[in-house]
Parts: sequence; C-alpha cells; structure tokens
Amino acid sequence: MLAAYTGARIEEICSLKVEDVTDSAFNITDAKTKAGIRSIPIHSKIEPVVKRLKENSKDGYLLSGLTFNKYGDRSNAIGKRFGTLKTGLGFNRDKSTHSFRHSLITFLDDAGGQTTHIQDIVGHEKYGTTGKVYNKPAPVSVSVLKQDIENLVYPLPDLA
Repeated sequence: MLAAYTGARIEEICSLKVEDVTDSAFNITDAKTKAGIRSIPIHSKIEPVVKRLKENSKDGYLLSGLTFNKYGDRSNAIGKRFGTLKTGLGFNRDKSTHSFRHSLITFLDDAGGQTTHIQDIVGHEKYGTTGKVYNKPAPVSVSVLKQDIENLVYPLPDLA
C-alpha cells in the first residue's frame, strides 16, 4: 500500500524512520539521486496504516523489524515476500515492487496531474534545457502535491 500510494522505491520506504514521517508527508532523506530527496504527501487512504506503523515501531523505523543486508539495505526480506506473493497470485517475473512506481505515474498522468508535480512526487529530475536551464520554479508545496495524490483511485478496500 505504501508503494502504491507514494511511488517510492522499496528501499526508500524500508529506510524511512518514524521521525521522517509527519502527519502529512513522508520525507525521503536518502535516495538514489539528488532529485529523490523529497516530501511525498500521505494519501488519505493510507493515513490509518501510517499512523499504526508509527505507533507500533519498536526500532525507530516506519517498517519495524527489518534487518540490514551486507550492503546496508533493509528491503531484501520485503522484496522476497512480495515476489512470493505476486507469483502466488499468478503475476509474471516482469512485475516487481517497482511496478507500483509505473502505475502511480500512469494514474497521476491519467488524472491530469502536471508532469512537474509527478516528477516531484516520484523524485525524477526535470530533463532537457527547459527543465534544467530555464525553468527554476519554487519547490511545489506538499499541500499542492497532496491534491494530485488524492486523485489516485485504486480498486482496493478501505484500510480504516
């Protein structure tokens, strides 16, 4: 659910500390690229889950109880469990936790989200001369991005 409603990479989610999560946003402080350092608004559908995860954390991480692998990543066990689940549900090898990023970007675009807002949400750089040289916009606020995130509608049950 966290991946589906944030578009965050699995390691970004697994590395989130409770202190990095406010009532309104996930603050990604360690990412694959500079553009990946960002704040992702929390969709109303996952607010109860996020609140529960924060309250129940035993080790300061949003996803409590994960261990580090030899590369310092915490996502290996989650990735393997996801692989087992998706295979059991009949999905092919080409589907992964990264597929949630693809879906989120597609759904936000289909809902009329601005490309630059989508890039801010998923932590993509703004490419080309226009995006890197001429366009120096102020950072988009989490409240504006929240409006985009709330346009996401998945055919899933309520989590409350």
